[in-house]
Amino acid sequence: MRRPSVSAVCAAAGVNRSNLYAHHRGLVEKIRGGAGGKRAAIASPDGLKDRNEALSLQLRKSAEQYKALLLVCVEQQAEIQTLRQMAKLRSRKDK
Repeated sequence: MRRPSVSAVCAAAGVNRSNLYAHHRGLVEKIRGGAGGKRAAIASPDGLKDRNEALSLQLRKSAEQYKALLLVCVEQQAEIQTLRQMAKLRSRKDK
């Protein structure tokens, strides 16, 4: 089974290798296989498919959460605007 290099992982992920070394040292060690120097094996196609499906599900859930949060934000902004208008009317009335 082939084992990926740090460069190959960076190229596949579209990240700069120096950035990986500078900010994600633990990940570099995992790629290299820890202190023993053995590199992590590339996952089998079935394992990649399972991982892809899990990530797709997670992405769909995140998108649903984002939509729900966006709706709450829109509703809160509408409520804030209503309260500001009410406050303006009251201040005019008190003058």
